[in-house]
Amino acid sequence: MEYGEVAINYSQTDPAIFLKNSNNDIIRIAGAGPKIGDLTGNVTGNVTGNVTGNVTGNVTGNVTGALTGNADTATKLATGRTIAISGDATYTSPAFDGSSNVTGALTLANSGVTASNYGSSTAIPVVTVDAKGRVTAATTAAINTSFTLSDGTNTQTINGGDTLTVTGGSNLTSVVGATDTVTLNLDSTLTGLTSITSTNFVGNVTGDITGSINLDSDLDMKTFSIITSQSNRDVNLNPHGSGVVVIKGNATRGSGQLALNCENNSHGVKIKGPAHSAGATYTLTLPTALPTVTGQSLVSDTSGVLSFSTIDTGNPGFLETPALLSTNTTISANVNAGGMGTMAIASGIVLTVPSTSTYTVIKG
Repeated sequence: MEYGEVAINYSQTDPAIFLKNSNNDIIRIAGAGPKIGDLTGNVTGNVTGNVTGNVTGNVTGNVTGALTGNADTATKLATGRTIAISGDATYTSPAFDGSSNVTGALTLANSGVTASNYGSSTAIPVVTVDAKGRVTAATTAAINTSFTLSDGTNTQTINGGDTLTVTGGSNLTSVVGATDTVTLNLDSTLTGLTSITSTNFVGNVTGDITGSINLDSDLDMKTFSIITSQSNRDVNLNPHGSGVVVIKGNATRGSGQLALNCENNSHGVKIKGPAHSAGATYTLTLPTALPTVTGQSLVSDTSGVLSFSTIDTGNPGFLETPALLSTNTTISANVNAGGMGTMAIASGIVLTVPSTSTYTVIKG
């Protein structure tokens, strides 16, 4: 249509007359029925009824009724609105109508924990966290800053931060390792010990020994002697039960022997047992007392019991009998003994004649 032209719609469903004005707007000047089909051009005036289809162009005026579809653009809402958030956090936006951006602060809900610093050099923090990862409680627990060190008798308090020093001491060496380990080693040479208790001691002992020593092997004196350091003390040898002190022999020195040195220990005499070939097993028992007459000799009976007796000096043709018997005398068994003249017996002295022997007095 051109400007000023009139168009008549002869449709039975929508008869109408249209005019195109100078603005190229098509104006419906007659006809009230609905418009069916596409409408191209500007429409000025009120449109009453439903509009079905796409509307291209600007719509000026109020729209009464529901609008279905999307608008390409919108500048603002007719009525301003706010957005509120609650729960673990709260937020209420400023009023907005869509014409500009708005900014608001989101506030976290209180967890029940007081804002503070928890923990120190003497306390550790204790924190409770819920399933959502929130800290719901916070306290502190005291730290033990000291401990007690004991040797079984004495105690010592060690404060936290102090250095605990382990000193080896006598006969012990302490070593600190790289793995926080302290090792105490017993020295190979022990000095200054007052007591050694061991069920299987192997090694050398140098110095004085006080107490008993029980040996399970030979006692090797090497180049030293068994002595006493106390004034005028004896060295006692005391075998257990029926045991005796045995001085052994060997192939080098022969049978067992006991050496009695002089006071300078430069020489001495020896008491030596018989050779192995003799097969000797006898025992000699010493007299119970010293002789009372000078010149008597030590004699033995057949049991090895020794006594002091006067022995004939061997003067040819003479048999001497003491005028006074002043020591206990026992005639040997199985012998015939005799005396010349009168022989007095001192008080308390006994002359014993075995039943297998005889003693004959020849009176002059």
